[in-house]
Amino acid sequence: MRRYLVGISLFLTMLLAGCSQVQETATTSTTTTTSTTTTSTSTTTTTLISGDNWIQASAAAPFSQRRRHTGVVYDNKLWVIAGMNSSGAYLNDVWSSPDGVSWTLMTAEAAFSGRYDHTSVVHDNKMWVIAGHTAAGSKNDVWYSADGVEWQLATGEAVFTVRGAHTSVVHDGKMWVISGYGGGFPNEVCYSSDGVNWGEAVATWLWDLGSLREDHGSVVHDGRMWVIGGYGGSGVGKLNDVWHSADGVSWTAATTQAAFSKRDKHSCVVIDGRLWVIGGQEYGYSKNDVWFSYDGVDWTEVTSEADFPSRDSAACLVFNDKIWLIGGYDYHTDAYYNDVWYTD
Repeated sequence: MRRYLVGISLFLTMLLAGCSQVQETATTSTTTTTSTTTTSTSTTTTTLISGDNWIQASAAAPFSQRRRHTGVVYDNKLWVIAGMNSSGAYLNDVWSSPDGVSWTLMTAEAAFSGRYDHTSVVHDNKMWVIAGHTAAGSKNDVWYSADGVEWQLATGEAVFTVRGAHTSVVHDGKMWVISGYGGGFPNEVCYSSDGVNWGEAVATWLWDLGSLREDHGSVVHDGRMWVIGGYGGSGVGKLNDVWHSADGVSWTAATTQAAFSKRDKHSCVVIDGRLWVIGGQEYGYSKNDVWFSYDGVDWTEVTSEADFPSRDSAACLVFNDKIWLIGGYDYHTDAYYNDVWYTD
């Protein structure tokens, strides 16, 4: 009897264990998780400069009203250098601003003599001032500064003749000086990598139209130097031609008559892969129109009357993805400006 009971006990134990195993097997499931990765493509839209909406950053900056000054972008700041004020004084002050609103006087009297119609560029981590008209006459000196306060003389007499109303650009690792006026039209194109030693790319431009010129515009675009408009002397007058060159020797006319009117003392910049022409002086009148071109051939007028007053002889710069216009002069009203405008 005892064996019988033991047998029944073992049978029940095995039966309960089997049921438990079956229940565990039935309630245990393997879950397969499928992870779906969604790839989101972000499209960055680049907004191009419109050129028809101008905002006044300052109605009257602390520097004096002026024309025929220069401006550069250096050390993440806007800079204004020298020029002529409304009293006819030749200036040699230097100002800087991080935003176009707050301006700091870096020096009231730089080491170079007071001047206007000079050029300024940034090259080799320095700001440069090249030639211009002074109270003592036109110059061909070259100066540089790393801070806008201390200015060093690179050469008192460069190989190019004395002049003002020329243009300068930085291209192919060199500073370039293009045409201008110095008692005559010194029509050579010269270059230098150090500001001391200058070479001559071409002594006389063999252009079909208006080879002699001053108060023109020059920029670098699409790997080439560009010359736009200007004044070609009494026999030619004001110009609206557009030329370009990769080496300063061989020049090609993009157009001998652009869509914008003939003018000089206008502003030229490059941004968004486009050449821009802003304002300038027609015969007897200053302008406030704005034009652009991708190729120098076809020009589009953005506005015939921008928000800023008509002017010529202004400083025009590209800074923080905006075009900036600083100071200038209205020939018709004889008004000098020290305002600051930008468009984005």
